[in-house]
Amino acid sequence: MIADKAYSSRGFHAYLRRRGMGHTIPEENDRKMHRRNRGRRGGRPTGFDGETYHCRNAVERCLNRLEGFRGIVSRCEKPPP
Repeated sequence: MIADKAYSSRGFHAYLRRRGMGHTIPEENDRKMHRRNRGRRGGRPTGFDGETYHCRNAVERCLNRLEGFRGIVSRCEKPPP
């Protein structure tokens, strides 16, 4: 699963682990600092592959560009006049 920072909560990571799914989700800065401040008890950093995340970003930008075309987004065209 590849997602953005909105899905970086502990609960969501736990859900993915229970389901046995790998993930590439960037960690929010406040969570990074909190983990670092806790030292050894802070746990391991989450799995994040920047190259894979960059590919996700390219696909999302393409889809956002296609949304400008009404017929593609809604799968319908305007009826002829």
